[in-house]
Amino acid sequence: EDFEKLQKEARDVIQNIVELLKRERNNQVVAMKKDNTIVTSVDYNAQRLGIKQLTAISPDCYIWAEEDWKDANIPQSLIDQNRANYGKAEFVVVFDPLDGTRYYNKPGSKDYATAIAILQRNKDGILIPRWAIIAIPEEGLVYEADAQAHKILRNGKLLDISLSGIVNTRQRPKVAAYNALSASLSNALSSLVLARGLDATPILGVTRILARRVA
Repeated sequence: EDFEKLQKEARDVIQNIVELLKRERNNQVVAMKKDNTIVTSVDYNAQRLGIKQLTAISPDCYIWAEEDWKDANIPQSLIDQNRANYGKAEFVVVFDPLDGTRYYNKPGSKDYATAIAILQRNKDGILIPRWAIIAIPEEGLVYEADAQAHKILRNGKLLDISLSGIVNTRQRPKVAAYNALSASLSNALSSLVLARGLDATPILGVTRILARRVA
């Protein structure tokens, strides 16, 4: 029941962020982060929106989010609450409110997304990917990946995962990376990609990132 509640809220968060990203694209304020990558006011607004929604429905989860919480003006009470949940929360949420900020900042580009993944801590304390959702606003696409059912949905319809176009790094590199992200977070397509000899770099890269950031 707790997972279903968190999953439902994650879907709502993604929908709200898609609307926000479209609405605020022409009004973004751009800055540079310490690592010399750009960040926009929209990154922060989207992160603040998502964290407030997710913590309201699941205050005991731990959230790893892309941007600095203080820079995003997240209330200190939520920062403290999240810190207290680190290492013991049953559910860990990996949240990237705006993946592809530099493309979002480029007029006319469609190559940006918003994504959430939910991991669940098992009885041995190991985090297991359960489910992921990723939306590509300019394409009108929403992918969901279910790790337990080993299925991928696109806009609510079950995908035939034998279709190589799901992860086709030769034709649409950025979109393929987004799809591979969803797959890697859920473990739903990893074996398929490797078996077909396609470029597994996005999957391996994201898996390593997750291992470092939320373990």
